[in-house]
Amino acid sequence: MPVVQRHLPRTPYLIGILFLVSLLLTAYTAQHKAFSYRLGVALHAIVSPIEHVHASVHNSVEGAVSRYGELLYASEENHRLRAQVESLTSQNNQLREFASQNQRLRALLGMTESKNISGPVAHIVGYGPSV
Repeated sequence: MPVVQRHLPRTPYLIGILFLVSLLLTAYTAQHKAFSYRLGVALHAIVSPIEHVHASVHNSVEGAVSRYGELLYASEENHRLRAQVESLTSQNNQLREFASQNQRLRALLGMTESKNISGPVAHIVGYGPSV
């Protein structure tokens, strides 16, 4: 029968050790100011490149997410505009067909676009009692 070993999570132990080390360093640096300054310089030298990498990665990821959002919006707008162009093209073709049919019917009836009519269009026969 195989032996199964249980591994305890190491994270709580690491956090506890780091807490104790930081507590001891705080107590020691409170009494030795020169050590405190040198420790601060050393920690800055260690942490500064990490902060720089973190900032660079954060900015890159944020920019990529922003560009991705803009790309999705542009894609949706592109689909909407293509549908609108298709609809307007269909309407335009229908209107051209109506205009062509109108010209053929006018030619069959012998009508021109406008008539120059002179003279009275209507003759008034009488007025109502309210006038």
